[in-house]
Amino acid sequence: MQTEAIAAVTASAAAILGVPAALLVGYRQARAARHAAELTARAAHDQVRRQARRDAAVEFIIAVEKAKKSAVLLAESEEPIEDYLVHAEQRVPLDVGRSLAVIRIEGPDVLAKHAQTVNAWMENLTVRALRMNRLRYARSLLRHAADTGNEIIAAALAQLTDPAGTDEQRAEAWRAVKGTGLLTLHQLATLRQHWQHRPPAGGFKPVGIPEASAAVKTSLDAFVEAVRTHLDEPPV
Repeated sequence: MQTEAIAAVTASAAAILGVPAALLVGYRQARAARHAAELTARAAHDQVRRQARRDAAVEFIIAVEKAKKSAVLLAESEEPIEDYLVHAEQRVPLDVGRSLAVIRIEGPDVLAKHAQTVNAWMENLTVRALRMNRLRYARSLLRHAADTGNEIIAAALAQLTDPAGTDEQRAEAWRAVKGTGLLTLHQLATLRQHWQHRPPAGGFKPVGIPEASAAVKTSLDAFVEAVRTHLDEPPV
């Protein structure tokens, strides 16, 4: 009844003003069609944007997991792969960093912040992996020299791996290693800083590989959950 009354009033007003009823109906239909078109366009744009954000998140996750696996393998290797180390140092900014940039552009800010946290931990893990690899590589050079008849290195390693050795004896052993020129000063300083004299003999003081790797996983899981929450939210 109320609707009929409004229609009657509208028709009366149109009649008084001399506006044809058909024109009013056409205007209302055009306005409704325009509004429907705007809603459809907005929904399509929102769908495209969500798909772009989903694709960016997938690319980022794949890049991080690949870089994480590479870093762990690098930390476990003692091969003389200095050329690869340079490439590994660029892995995070090139692969993970590129996908991070897309997320920062596509948004939203909450996803970008989570992704930046993941990236920071990934960089941290890569630095630690590089350090561990250089430690293993430097130690392998010493072992190879000792195995192939370098008596100075062999004697120095015996002192360095002796749990009962004194600080003076170890300092003398490091001076002997330095005198051979087998290691660069950077390799020598890094190796000496992390060398572990107590059993297991010849091991290294922790450089935090497990902790950094776990932090990457935890932050990546938080990013995935944030993506799910965002994609499940109704369009604004």
